[in-house]
Amino acid sequence: MVLDGNVQPLSLIDMIIDTQNHTNPNNVIQFSDNSSAIKGYTVQNFLPTKMTETSAFQVEEKNRHIIFTAETHNFPTGVAPFRYRKIAY
Repeated sequence: MVLDGNVQPLSLIDMIIDTQNHTNPNNVIQFSDNSSAIKGYTVQNFLPTKMTETSAFQVEEKNRHIIFTAETHNFPTGVAPFRYRKIAY
């Protein structure tokens, strides 16, 4: 990239990504597949111990992070801002 006649050492996207190295200590994912994630919160999941009959519950604590996605190439984010996205934990 050339800016005011000077060749820049980083591309525009590299400059944007580099800001994450100096800000937002709560980032979990930084610019991966048009998405980022910030630290969320801990929740309790109540899961049955047996799936085939009435049973007690086990309680698990899980971290749930908040994901931000910009699907600009597939479907406009402004039209469907809450599009389903599978999250791996």
